Amino acid sequence: MRKVVSVLSTCLGIVVLSFMGVASSSATQLQCLGTEPFWGLDVEGGVIQYSDIDDNITMFELKEKLASINHTNRWIIQGADSKEGKITISLSKTEQCSDDMSDFAYEYDVTFAMGENAYSGCCNRIKN
Repeated sequence: MRKVVSVLSTCLGIVVLSFMGVASSSATQLQCLGTEPFWGLDVEGGVIQYSDIDDNITMFELKEKLASINHTNRWIIQGADSKEGKITISLSKTEQCSDDMSDFAYEYDVTFAMGENAYSGCCNRIKN
């Protein structure tokens, strides 16, 4: 139980998804989390870092950032790694994402595929 509380605290307070130009031309950081299972993403400086509940970390090189050509609130981020394969992250600005643990509404829905698994969670933008 203590480890779960610690991981939840990490997911809620520390995990940051940084992405240049997600919502504007300026640098943007997104604080992201996922539950059941707990996970975190950190995308910064051309590197994508995934961490799980056991603090296992997988690193990917940021390869591509794409904005939807017909929706102004959706993006795809892709990364690759020589051992782990690839990661594809889909980000949508909904203003109503729920972490299923609180009544808090997050700004972004995030879904990503890594290996044979897909994960979903929420993000909030933090202006620099």
